[in-house]
Amino acid sequence: MLGKTHAAASVCAGFGLAVAVAENPLTGAVIIGKSWLGSLLPDIDHKNSKISKKLKLTGFIVRLFTGHRALFHNPLLYAAVYAALWHFRPDLAKFLIPLFMGIGTHLFLDALTPMGVPILPNRRLHMGNIRTGSSVEHAIYSLLIVAGFGISVWGAVVRGLL
Repeated sequence: MLGKTHAAASVCAGFGLAVAVAENPLTGAVIIGKSWLGSLLPDIDHKNSKISKKLKLTGFIVRLFTGHRALFHNPLLYAAVYAALWHFRPDLAKFLIPLFMGIGTHLFLDALTPMGVPILPNRRLHMGNIRTGSSVEHAIYSLLIVAGFGISVWGAVVRGLL
């Protein structure tokens, strides 16, 4: 999937979480921002990704040890990291929920592509056959934009802002 589709999905999910739990607009914006950042993280292993271009040295080091859609696209890695955080630092785990939610949206969307995401050695999760940049992906992106707008308006109505 394209970066814009990952961003749209994570922002849409961030809007939903912000509407549900944010006590003020600033908290909501932080939730959305953390979700968006999480959607970038799995692509640290891709030379041309937004995050890899910003964190050049980190991206280079990651690519020395792993390929694209390998370790950093494995949902089990993130589940283990989150479980460890929850066990040892529950306060930090709660703070990072939006970040992991953004990672989750990224991995879910990538699982919809022919390449899928790795689960175990020599095992990949494929839930669809959507080609990157295809008209189907563009339709999903458009639906996510509309859904994000709808969630934000609904949140404003629920909060009495509209």
